[in-house]
Amino acid sequence: MSKLSGGEMSFDTDLQTGQQWENVAILILQSMGYKFIDRCFGSECDILMRYINDFLVTFEIKTDFTRTENLVVEFECNRQPSGLETSKAMIWCFIFPHDWQMWLIDALKLKELCVDANTISGGYKNRSKMYVFNKLDVISNFQVIEYRNLLIKSIPTSLEMPEFIKKELQ
Repeated sequence: MSKLSGGEMSFDTDLQTGQQWENVAILILQSMGYKFIDRCFGSECDILMRYINDFLVTFEIKTDFTRTENLVVEFECNRQPSGLETSKAMIWCFIFPHDWQMWLIDALKLKELCVDANTISGGYKNRSKMYVFNKLDVISNFQVIEYRNLLIKSIPTSLEMPEFIKKELQ
C-alpha cells in the first residue's frame, strides 16, 4: 500500500518517497527561476538552490498525502526538537499531491504563525508533536503554486519521480 493511499511505510520507503517529492519541488522551483545546486543532508534543510543575483536559498520540503483541511508542522519527535525547531531552511515548501499544489512560506513567517497555533501528537506511534492549522485560515500567508501544468512541460526522463506523477501525466 502506498503512502498516497494512506498505507504504512518503512523509514527507508518513506525516505525514498520524500526524495522523489523533493525532485518534484526542484522542478517546480526551477520553473520559477531557481537553479538547483545540491541536496542538504541532515536536519538543516532539504535542498539548496540559487536565485537571482546568485542568492543562495535553502528549502525544507514536506509532502502531505492526507486529504484533510489541516496543515501540520512538526516541532518535536521522541521528546527532542525536530522539524521547525531544528531546520535552518529559509523557505518551507508544502506539497499537496492530491490538489496538485505547492505552498511556499518564509521560515520566519511560519514561526510567527506557530506562536498561537494549536498542537497535536501524531506520526509513528504518536511520537511527534506538531502545530496544526486549518488550511483556509492560513493560506493567505503562503505563495500557492498550481503545478500540474508546470510538470507536464518539464519532466526530464532521467529524473526519478513518484509513480503517482508518472501515471497522472501520461
